[in-house]
Amino acid sequence: MISGKETLQQALIEAFSLEKGMREFYRFAEVETESEEARRTYEMLRGWEGRHMEYIESLYVAVMGDRELQSYMEFAERTPSGFVEAGLSSIEAKNMLADRKPKGEAGIIDFALEMEEGAHHFYRILSQSAEDDNAKVIFKEMVTQEQKHIDGLRSLKEKFKDQ
Repeated sequence: MISGKETLQQALIEAFSLEKGMREFYRFAEVETESEEARRTYEMLRGWEGRHMEYIESLYVAVMGDRELQSYMEFAERTPSGFVEAGLSSIEAKNMLADRKPKGEAGIIDFALEMEEGAHHFYRILSQSAEDDNAKVIFKEMVTQEQKHIDGLRSLKEKFKDQ
């Protein structure tokens, strides 16, 4: 788990792992739900996390160059994902989903907002406490990316509120 003492390379790997964990969590939620509407929302959220993974992977390749060049698939496959972005273990996130059983589009969006706000907070703390200046930059960028998720979810929530 991230401690704030990571080098740039470690920060990229840890951030990738968290994004992967969140993508896998949204896939789990997508499979577990009975609502087609909910499935589409979880699928959209999973796509957001996948794009974050691709972004982090491109940074990793740019930083590491030919020194440790791995294909995206190898890197993605080898990177563990026992945690989600908010700093929760994957098991804790799944238990939260099971306990709350969000219903309908609004419930799912509220649940996703809580998860994304947790991720935003988590990355913000890391961006302030990281010892490596380059790792700080990565974590600050992830704060920005998570804010985009939050803004997107709030906008989506407004659309459903009007319907």
